[in-house]
Order: sequence, then C-alpha cells, then structure tokens
Amino acid sequence: MRIHSIPERCWDYAAEYITELINHTASSRNQWHTPYETLHGDTPDISIFCFHFYEPILYLDTSASFPHDNMPPSRFLGIAHNTGDSFTFLVLPDHSGRVIYRSVIQRRNTHMNHTTVENIEIEENHTTEIEE
Repeated sequence: MRIHSIPERCWDYAAEYITELINHTASSRNQWHTPYETLHGDTPDISIFCFHFYEPILYLDTSASFPHDNMPPSRFLGIAHNTGDSFTFLVLPDHSGRVIYRSVIQRRNTHMNHTTVENIEIEENHTTEIEE
C-alpha cells in the first residue's frame, strides 16, 4: 500500500475491501463457488465491484452551488453496507479527511465535462471523521 501512496489511516478500509473481493471470488478449492455462495446458498452480485481501492473518482455533491463544481475529486474506499441502497460507497474527498457515503460516483476522466449531472437523487449523505 505504500507503493501506491495509500495513507495508513485508510489501510483498514483496504483490508475490508480486499476481504469483500475474496469472499466474492470463486476458487477451485471450493469447486468454483465463492465463499459467499457457500455460506448463503446463492450466487453473489459482483456488479458492485466496479472500482479499485483508492481509485481517483468524482462524487455528486448536492450541496454545491454555482460556480463551485458539483462533482469534486475524491478517492474510492469501499462499499457502504450499513446505509443507503446496495450501490452506496465510502468516499474520501480530496479536500477533507472525512469519509462520506455517496450513491453517485464516477471515475475521474479529464476529457469529460463532469459538471453537468442532472436529475439524480441521493438518499443519504452521512459523514464519518477519520483521524490523521
């Protein structure tokens, strides 16, 4: 994690995300079933795993008003299972040390205009402090 410059305060999020990935990955030792499938009896939905840990992303900030950007830069930390819908994520904004929950995120792409996101609702906007 040091090679990728991931701050030590985020390592617990990395461990949790890696554990999630392992639990949703089939292996020959388990007759090509996932640990999740073995435990629960059904095939898990892997569509939630569309971002890499600490990947640079943008999130929708519904409180932003013109002329401020409504898609500020941040980092992906994982999946939020305790709040929102099944596609709610843990996000670390670049401008703060607080982890927030967001349902609308996208990969950073310098070639697109990311300031025009319309007609999107977010159920919950919770925050959690991270000590530095």
